[in-house]
Amino acid sequence: MKISTLILISLTVLLAACGKPQSKYISVKKERITPEQMALITANQTITCSDQDFCPEGIARMFAINFDDVNKSSTCSAFLVAPDVVMTNSHCVYRLKASLPQICSGLYFSFPINGASLTARCSEIIWRDVHQHGRAHYRKGDNDFALIRLDQNIPVKPFGLNQTESSVGANVFPVVVDQLGGYNARITKLDCKVENIINKYGVMELADCPVISGNSGSPVLDENHNVVGIIFASSNNTIRRPSDEIAVRTKSTSKGYALSIIHIQKMIRHLL
Repeated sequence: MKISTLILISLTVLLAACGKPQSKYISVKKERITPEQMALITANQTITCSDQDFCPEGIARMFAINFDDVNKSSTCSAFLVAPDVVMTNSHCVYRLKASLPQICSGLYFSFPINGASLTARCSEIIWRDVHQHGRAHYRKGDNDFALIRLDQNIPVKPFGLNQTESSVGANVFPVVVDQLGGYNARITKLDCKVENIINKYGVMELADCPVISGNSGSPVLDENHNVVGIIFASSNNTIRRPSDEIAVRTKSTSKGYALSIIHIQKMIRHLL
């Protein structure tokens, strides 16, 4: 099935951290996309790793598609917490004036399995913050995480969730999905340090942590590769080029922000 050039351009520039794409790069004209066209796009996904010695298969590239106007679609990241359940950000599971079933119908998750790509779809949005309206800042007290049930089991081991809080000064490793284009993504492991923990909001401030647009929903791992947090924001939104090599990105002094997995488990332990 033919996919219009505009649709591919739109998907290529959907690099905001689950916000709106940069409008100067795409047409303001509405462009519809069909589930059949989206299936063709997901069938041809290529997901590579910047470090071949560490390429976790439980990480997913997430598409949040608005079928009525692809320009209002977005991309995020997600990770397995059960064979058929992923965790991501609540702001990735939001669409103005859309019901949860409508939003769910447009969620796709592409996993790098055995050198290929396996795509699953949303079957149910288990939990998201009902107060989440787009991209709210954590100081407003929103809980920017979501649980989504997939339409199939993914044949890899889900990530373990750490049962103890990380401490200030600890080394942590966000494993992020860099959105390279409509068909391409790359898994990148960052090396960051916990600079501060804001207990009231369950927020971890990560120093020297150049997360970029599209990394929202990525897991933050400890040295044992257990999840200690989930990325939801960056202090520097000018870092927008996922094509930049990691050596270029690490020159930035930007901070990454993550919600503590302990904070999340306190709220929805009965669902995990």
